[in-house]
Amino acid sequence: MTYVQGFLVPVRNDNKAKYTEMAKMGSRIFKKNGATSVVECWGVDVPDGKVTSFPMAVKLEEGETVVFSMDRLAGCGDGQNGHGRSDEGLRDGTRTPDGRHAF
Repeated sequence: MTYVQGFLVPVRNDNKAKYTEMAKMGSRIFKKNGATSVVECWGVDVPDGKVTSFPMAVKLEEGETVVFSMDRLAGCGDGQNGHGRSDEGLRDGTRTPDGRHAF
């Protein structure tokens, strides 16, 4: 069975290039650790909702865009959930999003 793991994060528009570079690095690491694919979706036409929405979920602020990131896994469990999240390549302190509104 295929499993999907994803998150939403607000990214400052002026940090799009930095986020893209970080996402490319993360994709290589996640694939090395079991992901079959990684998709980054930069919000283009994502309206605010009345009750809930992606922008509301991350408390989107002026000058930010909501990004949806999704990793596809061939299986889950047996240590595969969180594939690569503890990899040293992700621990170098260069993360662009601050994660305070990540969902």
